[in-house]
Amino acid sequence: MGPHFPRQIFVYKREKIFIFNSRGDYNPEGVIMEFCSCIKKLNLTHKEIVDYLNVICLYLQEEEEADYGDTIK
Repeated sequence: MGPHFPRQIFVYKREKIFIFNSRGDYNPEGVIMEFCSCIKKLNLTHKEIVDYLNVICLYLQEEEEADYGDTIK
C-alpha cells in the first residue's frame, strides 16, 4: 500500500501477531475494541498495554487528520 491508502496497525509479541481489521480513519472505536481483544489474546503486561495505548493514540490522531477520499471507505 502506498501513501494514499489507510494504514493498518498490528501488535507483535513472542512470535504472535495481532493485526487490526479496523482502520483509524474510518472506525477509531473499532480500533480500541480490537485492542481490548488483543490484550487478552497476547496476554499483554501493564507496561505493554500503556506503551501500545500511547502508540495507538498517536496513530488515531494522525489518521483523524488524513484524507484518503470517499472512495476508499
